[in-house]
Amino acid sequence: MDLQLPKSEYPRVVIVGGGFGGIELAKRLKNKPFQVVMLDKHNYHTFQPLLYQV
Repeated sequence: MDLQLPKSEYPRVVIVGGGFGGIELAKRLKNKPFQVVMLDKHNYHTFQPLLYQV
């Protein structure tokens, strides 16, 4: 897989995993001077605590 990321003047933060922790970290860095990249094997998030209701 070839990942092309745009050039940025800001430091890059790579978040591995899009679970609760990864998403919370991305939200906290949203308005900070960082270029945030999240890597996960899925392109969606499953809110697992509510799966029992399905």
